[in-house]
Amino acid sequence: MLIYYNIKFMSKITQKLEDSRFIKIVLNSRYLPEVIYIWKVKTKVLPFINNVRKFQICSSWGHNGRVCKGKLTYTKCGENHTEAECNSQSVTCKNCQKEHYSFNNTSRFLNTLNWLTLFALMRSIPIGEKNN
Repeated sequence: MLIYYNIKFMSKITQKLEDSRFIKIVLNSRYLPEVIYIWKVKTKVLPFINNVRKFQICSSWGHNGRVCKGKLTYTKCGENHTEAECNSQSVTCKNCQKEHYSFNNTSRFLNTLNWLTLFALMRSIPIGEKNN
């Protein structure tokens, strides 16, 4: 069974929820089909892979503020203080201890989290028809 919903967004002009050009498709199956038909148009199905979250307060990846137990951390030096209090001239990632900002998208730490997310998704959602 296939159910779809129009994705809504908050309009900056009217300050009301409005329909977007996107739809959310919900399948009542563990198996993801290779294609589906939406309004008589054959459409390839790809799994949604959520971006790894970054939390600005503790400068760490993989969670949000509701579950964060970390302390305020400056993204440049990786130490527990604000930007105004920082005296460090060096740049150090809090997550991997390399010489880049904590939220640098080339971080090996972030790449590892992205691969783990993708691997977990592929292990739980088989693509195509069920093999007997």
